[in-house]
Amino acid sequence: MAIRRDIHASVGGFDETILHLEDADYCIRVQMAGHALTYVPKAVVHYRHGTGTEQSFIEARQATYRKAYNWGYGLATLYLRYRDRGMQLHGLAPRLVLIPLWGLRALGTGLRSHHSLWRLGWHMGVVDRLLSPAEAPSPPVFAPSTALAARS
Repeated sequence: MAIRRDIHASVGGFDETILHLEDADYCIRVQMAGHALTYVPKAVVHYRHGTGTEQSFIEARQATYRKAYNWGYGLATLYLRYRDRGMQLHGLAPRLVLIPLWGLRALGTGLRSHHSLWRLGWHMGVVDRLLSPAEAPSPPVFAPSTALAARS
């Protein structure tokens, strides 16, 4: 992701109160400030995969589930923050049906299906966040005139 410094300052930068999908929140705020996002198909991104110790079968499955859970939790956090501005998210009822089905599928494959564990974790994260009593954090407060004046 590349963005002009003045735009970054005007939207208050990344919101560090959002632990997962903070980049999506950032992009939503950039668009809400009136700036278009542009996809650049010829851009090249170099990504280095971590080379840690070997994970056991169970550790690898736990890592898949945790990552998916965190993404689901982050998505629901964004929904709670932006639902008044039109963001939509399928609610609890479909997930309460899907969670046992994905759980059974994961167990039926002997936990070999990363996809089933991913879907289970993702739905669990969404449900946990939607049922959580904690309020969704408000977007960062920023003063565009102050941010632009500081740049001068």
